[in-house]
Amino acid sequence: MLFSIALYVHVSIIRRRIGRTKKKQIMAYADLNHFLTKVQSAANFSTLWDMLVRFQTNRDASYLCYTSLLPLGHDGKRYASFHDYGVPEEWRNYYRSNNIFDIDPVILCAKKYPQPFHFSQVPKLMDLNPRQKKYLEDLNKGGLGNAITIATYGPRGRNGVFAVGFEPGKDLNGQDRLNELQWSTQAVHLRHCTLSPPPEMPEYGLSPREREVLQWMAKGKSNSTIAVLTGLSIHTVDTNIRRIYRKLNVSDRVSAVVKGLGAGQLID
Repeated sequence: MLFSIALYVHVSIIRRRIGRTKKKQIMAYADLNHFLTKVQSAANFSTLWDMLVRFQTNRDASYLCYTSLLPLGHDGKRYASFHDYGVPEEWRNYYRSNNIFDIDPVILCAKKYPQPFHFSQVPKLMDLNPRQKKYLEDLNKGGLGNAITIATYGPRGRNGVFAVGFEPGKDLNGQDRLNELQWSTQAVHLRHCTLSPPPEMPEYGLSPREREVLQWMAKGKSNSTIAVLTGLSIHTVDTNIRRIYRKLNVSDRVSAVVKGLGAGQLID
């Protein structure tokens, strides 16, 4: 009898805990859906960024960084825009004065791995040079090492990278929190792409025929196959490819395709 009563009480406690957990999950999803709806109505980036900051800091985030990357093959500066909240000024100066962006292992990993990852996972995801190792060590010393990186994706290669940081030792509460981070940052990035014009891309002066040849190159077709597909002689295809190389200032097929893609030179 006593065992039955104890078992009943134990099961009741578990049920209440499960009920509270489910209620929290439902509330979290409701909050996320409300946030995603509001994001679509943001009229400018300042409003959009404030929305994200409020949403994440209400969930114990201590800092946020957002780098909007330029499309592959873009000539010019290294990124389209950079925004942050809660990052100490001395850390901003450190990052810029040491040109960290050029070697930032967090950014480099985000370009390769679509799933969110913790800063501590970076040494497992890529081989680090001494400068990159020191940078990660400095992040931890500065109290900025407990952070999640999220890669986001936009039209025509307009991708982005978010870092959401937490106080040292803060538990990030599992997969649901990671999912929420991914959904919220992806929504903000896509809205940013909608609100801001795409970066100016050089025209390069490719002719319609050269663009067609470049399109087939992007699909991995050989020169002889391109000749058949376009009805050109293989000599003419070779001539078009040499012109493409010259206009794009490249010397191989992969570089031509990457640069052409980034510049919007590939036909849909």
